[in-house]
Amino acid sequence: MMNNCFSCILADDEPTILLSLANSPIWEEQGIKIIAKEDNGQGAFESIQNLKPDFAILDIRMPGLSGLDVLKKCAETGSRTQIIIISGFDDFSYAKDALKYGAKAYILKPIDYTELSDELRILGMRLNNERNAIDQVKHPATTFFKDLIEGRVIDSSLIVKLLPSLNEALTDTSCYVMFISFSSTLSNEAYEKTLPLLETCLEKIRHKIWFRDAKSLVGIFNFGTETSYEVASAFLELLTDNDYPDTVIGIGDVVPGLYQCPYSYNKALSAVTYRLYSNDKHIFTSLDICTIPPPDRNPLQNVDMVSFILTGNLDKIEKGVKQFMETLLYVPMPSPNYVYSLCYSFAENVSSSLRPVLPEGAVKSIYKEIPLYVSLDGLIGCLSSYFADIEHYIESLYGMEKASLILEETNGIFEDDDELIRKAKLYIRENIQNKIYISDIACNANLSESYFAIYFKNKTGQTLRDYLLKEKMEWAGKILLEKNINIEDIASRLGYSDYHAFSRAFKKIYGKTPSTFRLKAVR
Repeated sequence: MMNNCFSCILADDEPTILLSLANSPIWEEQGIKIIAKEDNGQGAFESIQNLKPDFAILDIRMPGLSGLDVLKKCAETGSRTQIIIISGFDDFSYAKDALKYGAKAYILKPIDYTELSDELRILGMRLNNERNAIDQVKHPATTFFKDLIEGRVIDSSLIVKLLPSLNEALTDTSCYVMFISFSSTLSNEAYEKTLPLLETCLEKIRHKIWFRDAKSLVGIFNFGTETSYEVASAFLELLTDNDYPDTVIGIGDVVPGLYQCPYSYNKALSAVTYRLYSNDKHIFTSLDICTIPPPDRNPLQNVDMVSFILTGNLDKIEKGVKQFMETLLYVPMPSPNYVYSLCYSFAENVSSSLRPVLPEGAVKSIYKEIPLYVSLDGLIGCLSSYFADIEHYIESLYGMEKASLILEETNGIFEDDDELIRKAKLYIRENIQNKIYISDIACNANLSESYFAIYFKNKTGQTLRDYLLKEKMEWAGKILLEKNINIEDIASRLGYSDYHAFSRAFKKIYGKTPSTFRLKAVR
């Protein structure tokens, strides 16, 4: 077995809480090793100084040094340990002091392990990003190739100019991109040895391979005597033999040169999502990608699910989720992003229908969780648990009879105020004078571009691209009424380097050019 990726110490003067914390399954799930357990503040501080753990979970009240005292001393010594405070005191002043002295989170007792797990996941991602940032400073070529596959290199001549200075073996000839993903975060030991290990398969292949994060790698390979599938198979065998976490590989199409790598990369990312339909398959190519568009019918029929929840029938809830999942499979393997998007829409539609008895925030949103599931059974379990939590909340607070009466009185008519849609629209409004990419909007919502685009269309009835265009042109229309602003300047503010492109976009919305619009508006 390999060591865990992160380390943590626990400190609480209550033995039962300390034992419960230590025995929680979240540590294994998050790839965290508990390296010390302390029952007092002084011991906690010494462990942090000597062991330098990535994380520390501290009780706010302990003999000797309190959790706040440990926070202060750690700040004074420049400790980089990420500290989470747990407390039985639901008092804002305690939380304020904890955050003031550098606590990364403040969690009340009894401990909500889902909340703790979420906080650790976020902190772990930040640590991994810091590590990757350090790696990229050491290896500037990695930054260039990362920009290349993500489509940020817009001048193809730059590739030919920079390749010789990057000291990389790649040539600007036919190539493909490969995406390698692990089921869990790699340990520090595994992280360090992975690239040298994979290099043993690549002696005769021109390539550049790097870590995307602590759970995945990306590689660009010049096409040679070995096919891309043969290279992936060699990788898979090597990683399996060395006890790496379950590995899945996506292979992009072969493209004529490095400038077309974004196309190959997107194909690799899309292909790997099809692991949703197979636990046994580990290598996916563009041949696995569904090319049949989804039907026009809307499968989001939530009336029955609302009924199942209000009758408290957990068996029917699970059965209803399974039936819903079956409606999504218009082909044996539709686009996973389509499935993820409609699963979240289904959850949101049901919760929206129950809003008079289910205020916002009563049950934790699952929009961040859904894309993490890599099997249909996992998705079914996620939705079933979500609806069961709603049932439990309503039953505990109202009782089903009273809840049904409240819903009947309000007739189930509520304004749609979806959190993700609001967030996207706000981001667009706040950045209307910048060049906005669809990927930026999706990233702001913590979702993939394709996943969020489908979700936006499903919730609003229009594509995200069309909405963005409409908002930009409506803003332009208002500014055009101000005579003293040059039309070219307006185009530039909106991210258009070419006036003619701006004029075409404006005409698409208003049916006339910006100049004609201004002339008619001021008459």
